[in-house]
Amino acid sequence: MKEHKKTPIEKIGEFTLWEFERQYALIRDSDKYVAYYMKFRFDNVRLLRRQCVRQVVVWRTNKVDTDGIAKRIFLKHLIPSYQNIITDAEQTPDGRRFWQDRIRNTLNDKAAYVYYIDIQHPREVTEIKSMDEYDDIISGKSTYGEGQKYQNRRFVIMVQPYNP
Repeated sequence: MKEHKKTPIEKIGEFTLWEFERQYALIRDSDKYVAYYMKFRFDNVRLLRRQCVRQVVVWRTNKVDTDGIAKRIFLKHLIPSYQNIITDAEQTPDGRRFWQDRIRNTLNDKAAYVYYIDIQHPREVTEIKSMDEYDDIISGKSTYGEGQKYQNRRFVIMVQPYNP
């Protein structure tokens, strides 16, 4: 397996947050214990005419307090570095809460734009400007669930506004 260059990007207590080849890992300095790991990929979203980052693997240990690390990586590293982040096709309850919190952070900080998109018929891009609008979309569009129709309904956080 090819070894990728790891870059330390942030010291967090007795841990260092590392970035390498589309991955982040929180590793304890003393014994190299991995407490958090996240892998992402790039998707070309034709509807938006943009490349978006999508998390594909997220893992954390229960043996170390990693509270807040996912938010920290998302807000301090992913958004500034890659500009466009899209939800994945299937969400666990924890994943839904994570995204709801990131959308709330984004709307409160007014640091980026939030959109609901449906990449199948009828193709749709709707800007979300408040948590009330987000709640309306979740209840009216059936955005989370099992089955093919849900895989095309996503949320996107983008640094630059969408211009059709």
